[in-house]
Parts: sequence; C-alpha cells; structure tokens
Amino acid sequence: MISRTVRDTARSLLGIRIAPLVLLALWLPSLISCGSTASPVVRGSESISAGRAGIHLNYLASDLLLGRNTPSAGLDSAAAYIARVFKVAGLQPVNGSYFQEILLHTVALGDTNALELRTPGRIERFAIKDDFVPFDMTADRSVSGDLVFAGYGIVAPEYGYDDYAGLDVTGKIVVVLRHE
Repeated sequence: MISRTVRDTARSLLGIRIAPLVLLALWLPSLISCGSTASPVVRGSESISAGRAGIHLNYLASDLLLGRNTPSAGLDSAAAYIARVFKVAGLQPVNGSYFQEILLHTVALGDTNALELRTPGRIERFAIKDDFVPFDMTADRSVSGDLVFAGYGIVAPEYGYDDYAGLDVTGKIVVVLRHE
C-alpha cells in the first residue's frame, strides 16, 4: 500500500494518479536548488536527503505502477511523474519534450518460437522453456550464421574485464547470457 505522503506528493506534482527511472528521481532533488550562488556540486549535495529521495523512490517503486513493465501504463505514469519533477525543477525539455521515443518490438512466447542449431550433417532442436527462453524484446526474425559465445557480453575496461577480448564477432551471431 502506498503511503499518504507519497500519494499526496504525487498528486501535487501531477494533479492525478502518478508515476520511471529511480536513479533519475534520486538525483532530481539536487536540481531544485539551481538558483543558489553556491557551487553546483555543493548546492546539489546539500539538497539531497533521505526523505526527499524516499518520497520519489517510494512512489516509483509502489504497487500503483504495477512493476513498470515495458511497455505498460505503469511505465508511462512513471515517465510522466519524472517529466513533471524535471519541469518543477526548472529543467528545459530537449526538442520540446522530456521524453525520447524508442521503437520497441516485443514477442510473446508461443508454439512458433523455435531454436535450431545446424551443423553439417546434424540438426539439433531445443525445446522452448526447457532448453531456451527467448528474450521478449527482440526482433521476430529467422537468422542464420556462425555463432560466437561472449559470456555476459560485458566490456568494463575500468575493471580490466572484457568478454569480447580475443573474439572475432564481425558478421556473426553473438550469444550472451542474461542476468549477470
């Protein structure tokens, strides 16, 4: 159940039932003090408090947003909430909007999902849900080509880690694990 403070704050920001990006919401209070003459780093760090961050976090993580699945009404509500907080903080929209649209294609799991590996003289078929689960935000296509396994697909030079080190992936299908 959402707390009265979160509900009231949400209503005051949007004037309706509310609503994504928790990290941005945690950063937003630092933007509200932009009128001060102190350095931006000091103004921002002094304006952040557990209470302010908690109000945004509690709302964005609340059951009202139904998990913020992509795409969903909960995600749209969260985006509207954050856009309103940006506006209240005095941030200017980019190209007239606080939003950046991205085309997204989702695929439902079904009997037509299939995975086959073909090598000379052999076809190996994998059972959906038992042997593989396709990612739901993907293209609805058939592909063929050489496969290259790249672990989790992580490239983190700051940690001296690169799953692609020594791999030639040019023109190949890269297979990566999910949920590192």
